[in-house]
Amino acid sequence: MQENIPFLHSNTQLYPSWIYVIPFECWAPPVAAPELTQEQKEQNYEYVWNEDLYQQNGAMGNVMGWILTKKSQ
Repeated sequence: MQENIPFLHSNTQLYPSWIYVIPFECWAPPVAAPELTQEQKEQNYEYVWNEDLYQQNGAMGNVMGWILTKKSQ
């Protein structure tokens, strides 16, 4: 099952690949979300985590997992 949700640090492990960050006491994705460009911000885009994409590309050295999508109103 493919799920896309906005990125938020969470007290719950939302995806199998997410890691627990002890200093912050929360779960986070293994790869930081890319920065949005000013144009993307103005056009109401955001990055959402896609666990299937991350797993398909392999966890070793993976930089994939984020999908750029238009925010829902």
